[in-house]
Amino acid sequence: MNLGSIKYGGPPPCGLAPKCALRRPRRASVVPRVLILDVGPVFLMADHVSRDGGMEKNMHATRVCSTALPSAAGVTLQLAARGVLSGAARRVGLGRGITTGDRAFDEKFRMTGAPAGFAAEYMNETLRREMLHTEEGFLIVDDKLFVEREGLPRESATLVAMVQHAKALATRWLELTQGPSRVAKRLDLSELDTQGIGQGPILEARTIDAKSIVARGLLRGYEIELSLLHQGERVDLAVHVSGITPAAWPVLEGLSLPSCALVKLSVSKLELRFDGLAPSPDAVLLALEDAMDAIAASAPSAYR
Repeated sequence: MNLGSIKYGGPPPCGLAPKCALRRPRRASVVPRVLILDVGPVFLMADHVSRDGGMEKNMHATRVCSTALPSAAGVTLQLAARGVLSGAARRVGLGRGITTGDRAFDEKFRMTGAPAGFAAEYMNETLRREMLHTEEGFLIVDDKLFVEREGLPRESATLVAMVQHAKALATRWLELTQGPSRVAKRLDLSELDTQGIGQGPILEARTIDAKSIVARGLLRGYEIELSLLHQGERVDLAVHVSGITPAAWPVLEGLSLPSCALVKLSVSKLELRFDGLAPSPDAVLLALEDAMDAIAASAPSAYR
């Protein structure tokens, strides 16, 4: 990526100007007044930021920010490199923040925000390696992504690195929040939201267990529902199958499904519960097909 691949000029997208296009410092820099990069439905813009620094008056920074991220309502997430004190606090069990299970990453960065389960899933291995390489943090708040660095860069490479970092963060966000939609398409289900899954506040933190159905359809004559399970600060994907007969349960309860948990919701309804928001669509389909095969095997031979 280089600066030539970025579009300059023109007004910023709706919603960016009040927070991102702030007063331009007089000091020269490579940062243009408006700089926009498309990342799917999200736009990224870099600009100067000037703040009243008290006695210093002018505190300058360079910031890359995004337009509204899909499904970001209720999400706050901040990642910053640990200082000497925060690193020592973590080693004695204080100031842990949200952990990912990656020791090198968790010792280097402190992550805070909610929902905690989503935050840990968002920081997948690829993104963690990116963070360890760039040592750059970020902030997601008010539906937007922010990457900020003190001072004004003199070299274009610095700005390119910041934009590339923000692009990786936005790309991962879209990959994760659009996971349910990819599963719905793989199962040939009809999405209930006309705007598509991943456009509403599906990640909003909840204090009680809740379920939201996002797609429906039929498979082998059985009614299938694709749902998001809100469990505290976790959001998991689940597939529900209705119309199960009592004769099918001895076979289903002995079924081994490595990619999910099989839960008996009632005599006539089962749940395949997957970890996280974006399991592999092929893994979901395979688990569902295995369950369907078990149901078929339990049916009288005349109905097979």
